[in-house]
Amino acid sequence: MENAVLTPSEVSPQYTTMLKRAALAALVIGIVLNLVNQGPRVAAGIGIAPLQFTMVFITPFLVVMVSQLFAFQHAIRDAGQTANTNWLNETWIRTALGNEILTRSAVIALTMASMNATLIAGKNLVTTGQLTPLPAALLAQALFLPLIFSALSQSLTYRRVLRDIHVQSSP
Repeated sequence: MENAVLTPSEVSPQYTTMLKRAALAALVIGIVLNLVNQGPRVAAGIGIAPLQFTMVFITPFLVVMVSQLFAFQHAIRDAGQTANTNWLNETWIRTALGNEILTRSAVIALTMASMNATLIAGKNLVTTGQLTPLPAALLAQALFLPLIFSALSQSLTYRRVLRDIHVQSSP
């Protein structure tokens, strides 16, 4: 596929679409996770925890956006290296298991979990003067949800970009 290089006019709409997808994912995921994580606090009359409330929207946005950017770049690279179209018949899970997607997803998830844990621990240190252990459920959520959303986002974006390139380069 010699036409795997996209022009700036073709790339710009892709980035705009990625921003919209990341924002929509962050909105949906943020609302759901805030209802689950902070619903009991609100029901008890305690109110929301502002840092956690904000992070639950920012984290999915960053995970999905970075994941899409990685997938976009790798799909462009891969499309230029091979004319293989086996991916047309793969499920998104098979795509995720190949193409280095799980490795990139693990790096993104570990980075986001580390940042989130550091922010929460730092906030606890500032407000209480002590480093308190973070709940295991919170740490698991901070690691595994970005891993899942990154793998899904990368797989779908990778396939979408390859499909678009395939359609453009087909006679």
